Amino acid sequence: MARNSTLRIGYRAAAFMLAALFFAYLPTSRASEHLDNFLSPYQEDKQATAKLLFYLRDVGGFNALWNEDGSIILIPSSRFILVYDTHTLEILHRLPHRAFGLLWNHDETELLSWSSEEVKVWDTVTWEEILSLPQKEVVIRAQWGFDETRLLVLHSVADLTRAEPSNLTIWNAQNGQLLSTLALEGEIFNRLPSDLGWTGNQDRFLSWGDFKNVRIWELHLEENGSFTAEITLELPHVDTSNGNDYLDAAEWSSDEKRILSWSGNSIKVWDAQTGENIYTISDDNYFFYPVQLSPNNRYILGTDIRSNTFRVWNFLTGAEVFHADNNERYLNRAIWDTNGDRILSSWRHEGITELSIWNVETWTENSILTSEFFDFNYALWSKDGNRLLLNMGNILQVWIIPQENVCLISTQKDVNLRNGPGINFELTGLLPLRSVVYAIGQNTDTEGFLWWKLDIGEWVRADVVEATGDCNTLPQIEDLQ
Repeated sequence: MARNSTLRIGYRAAAFMLAALFFAYLPTSRASEHLDNFLSPYQEDKQATAKLLFYLRDVGGFNALWNEDGSIILIPSSRFILVYDTHTLEILHRLPHRAFGLLWNHDETELLSWSSEEVKVWDTVTWEEILSLPQKEVVIRAQWGFDETRLLVLHSVADLTRAEPSNLTIWNAQNGQLLSTLALEGEIFNRLPSDLGWTGNQDRFLSWGDFKNVRIWELHLEENGSFTAEITLELPHVDTSNGNDYLDAAEWSSDEKRILSWSGNSIKVWDAQTGENIYTISDDNYFFYPVQLSPNNRYILGTDIRSNTFRVWNFLTGAEVFHADNNERYLNRAIWDTNGDRILSSWRHEGITELSIWNVETWTENSILTSEFFDFNYALWSKDGNRLLLNMGNILQVWIIPQENVCLISTQKDVNLRNGPGINFELTGLLPLRSVVYAIGQNTDTEGFLWWKLDIGEWVRADVVEATGDCNTLPQIEDLQ
């Protein structure tokens, strides 16, 4: 049975929606004043484990996207996609699209955006629209496909009273030609977020639109350039006799040998070739929302909303390896970092929100922020895992949170660069406002000032910049040229 009449919105999802409404109607002046008081980027501590680089007021930040070097942030708004320069914090471009999804191509030369009615492609050099694909059916998700020569668009079921399945449409990414419309029999995607789980070469994908079973589909390219799809395996995650449990999502392991699926009542891992259920994680005291496989495929992270904590299991064996002590705190959410080496958690206790980073090797907690007011409702790590974009109500923040054994240098103004540790060395240029660069060494000049050697080959004096991370352990560099 479709999930239209008995749609379960989990406790966490409902809380998320209420928080979003709360922040949406929060007086901006009050929010901004509070942020200035609690999260000032001009901190006296010149070295820390985390540091706020900047924030933007009066922006949404849901489904925001930034480029690899962090110099540009894209923010969907009610009318435009806003393109921000992160050095000047100025809006460079306003792309006319009421989009709720954004995705780069592999080299960030093109941007894919989608709304419920239209899919667009943009040139990121000129920021001009190069392709527009109006859609007859409601769009849930769009993505690049087949070495970015195709666009894959997943559609929802607009009329839940009709027994028609969701469709997957495949388009030519250069000329916008519709190549195929595939009816995903038995799949009824009628909510956000929804997605398909694709393999790396996109010859197979997972679906879970009936909320009971995971289906493996195989995609075939025909001689005429069109596509067909067939179900090759079905994994029964939810017992059909259990009317109170619904399959939430599924994903491939990175080697595509296993499949992880989860519902509120259980987490299951499957052999992707045979369909064998390798193990099941289930307990009457658990209710999972959500569940995430770590990027390195070592662990499973599950937010257990009944006990207000998170649990971690070994992905290979299913054995529980960690259970976070909530210390009478309410867990808002927990997410992996880019590499799967750390977990970011958000807790609430007696009106105070606390953001913490957990090291998965030692399972130690490091608190990076406490606030009386804010909690994040959207988070996105940078590709290098050293910066974090947070949305808190209508205020978007960028934090520097380096990984272990990393020292990052940031600036709150333009600062001089020199080719050695001292003002007697040649001035080679400027490090712009709000830059973030790696430090690889240190030295002290004849007047006793500390200097950082940067990975770009230049030196900067330590008292005019901010240092975040493991900076005191950097090697002394005696070769000054």
